[in-house]
Amino acid sequence: MKLGLVCGPDSIRIAQKLKVDGVSFNAADLIADGGREKLAALRAIQLEPCQIAAYSFNPLLPDSAERKLQEQLLAAAIPHVRSTGCLDLVINGGNRHPSGYAGSHRDNFTEGVLDEIALKLEPWVAQCEAAGVNLTIEPHVQCAINTPERFLQLKSRLCSKRLMITLDLCNFLAFSELWDPTARLLRICEQLQGHYESVHLKNLGAQPGTHIHVNEVPFLEGQVDWAPVLKAISQGNPRAYLILEKVKTEPEAEIGIAAIRRMIA
Repeated sequence: MKLGLVCGPDSIRIAQKLKVDGVSFNAADLIADGGREKLAALRAIQLEPCQIAAYSFNPLLPDSAERKLQEQLLAAAIPHVRSTGCLDLVINGGNRHPSGYAGSHRDNFTEGVLDEIALKLEPWVAQCEAAGVNLTIEPHVQCAINTPERFLQLKSRLCSKRLMITLDLCNFLAFSELWDPTARLLRICEQLQGHYESVHLKNLGAQPGTHIHVNEVPFLEGQVDWAPVLKAISQGNPRAYLILEKVKTEPEAEIGIAAIRRMIA
């Protein structure tokens, strides 16, 4: 299994130091020259893209002018994705809130919004099919694709093997599930088997406060027992790309990557 790292602006240096396989690559960087210069620089230090990031593309974005700009970016990037060696073009699955991931909206959790998302994604799925790449949804508890069931319902509407999801396990967890999440994560792995090629690894923890406060914590903190989860992933999809993300510091990256390596050895 390959390992990727997302650790802010210092990702490339730290990834090279830790001898992981890949880092995130921005879809916008494919537009000017197909990304050849930046791809060559990565390959020169034995790194590759582990995902093509187009997170700002949101089919429910309320600002039509901004949505058009994101559509232009996606249209320009799709023909170049396959040449990167990475097939996952990752987008927001839909959020009526303009922030994308930092807020929510009541429409996100309706049944009807899935029909709207399917209609808006249909031409993009067709373009990805023609290009031989995946249109991959980043799930999130605040967005329309917030459970495995919601993703599978959307996929049944579009009937395309090229519509995929990142197995971003902690992004599926409701507040009550944070306290003992491992069994839930194992069920999610089973539900989404065959529907993902990349896995986002991070951990969440409840923070002190009168109401709900949740934030990222270092990979080995929080309540997830990662060993059985990673075992289930390696058995279900031994070619999955494991991407440690939301890493804040170099020591945190070192500890997290070492732990993942031990667990999948």
